[in-house]
Amino acid sequence: MNPHAEFLACLEQARSVDANVLADEFRGCAEQFAAQRWIIRQGYQTTILVPVLNAEEEVEVAVDEEHGIYTYRSPAYPRRFLTRPLEDISTYAFNVDAWLDAIAEILDIENAHRARRRDIIDGHLWHLGDVRVGRTHQFAPIYIARRLLQCAADWRKQMFDAARSGHGIVITASDLDGGLPNGHQRCGLDALLISDADGVVCDRDVMNRLLRGVPADRCEPDEWFDERKGELKLHHMTMPKVFSGEKQKAVIAAFWRGRHESSIKWSDVVARTGCGRDPDSVFGKKVWREWLESPGHGHYRLRLREQHRS
Repeated sequence: MNPHAEFLACLEQARSVDANVLADEFRGCAEQFAAQRWIIRQGYQTTILVPVLNAEEEVEVAVDEEHGIYTYRSPAYPRRFLTRPLEDISTYAFNVDAWLDAIAEILDIENAHRARRRDIIDGHLWHLGDVRVGRTHQFAPIYIARRLLQCAADWRKQMFDAARSGHGIVITASDLDGGLPNGHQRCGLDALLISDADGVVCDRDVMNRLLRGVPADRCEPDEWFDERKGELKLHHMTMPKVFSGEKQKAVIAAFWRGRHESSIKWSDVVARTGCGRDPDSVFGKKVWREWLESPGHGHYRLRLREQHRS
């Protein structure tokens, strides 16, 4: 298993990403993780449990950083002092951001498409950013998950958020019970990252196989929507339209995802995105007619080429 996957396995076993962890809980990788700054030394235990007959006794330790050792008095032989490596009682804190940075580099996530806010569910679900699908304008989100089934928050609801891209890749250390929402696919980190002569790299065959499961982002070569940038291009538009407001982007994203439906009721869009009561209140009076059309009865759809053929 590569070190990045080993680190995720350690995160999976830890009761909390905020808790200090002993060196021996890093599966023999503490020195390597520390060198990468994925963990940061916090200090040392002040007491340890020592076996005495059929029980254990707590004893205080004396730390000698200069020589890299600690000593303690033997409970069974009080005049005897025992010496052990200081690393055995070293405590560390997880530096998850440094580890996420390393994975983003390996996956070649462009700086412009790295997540501005990684935490989706604190300590359980992170958004790394979005990877480009081939040479298209489409991007697929990359998530990393830890102990999702143990988190208090409703993680499936978070993944269904209308403002969040669907059809992404969720990287985990182990299988999840049941399917993932919103068209997401699961992949183990040890399968996605592999070791070769150049170090740890992304297995492009695995990545491409996962991305082939992402629906095409273009109905026609001249129609697409870049959800990250909020950039929409339809067949009749000479230039793409860039939506800067979060509500506007969320609304267009909702219509783009539902582009294969005959239309979407505006009240459903309001429920998904929390936007205004009608297109005028979101985009400006009648401005929206450039990219939306209404077949009536409160329903709307994007002005896509395929709908003009029907």
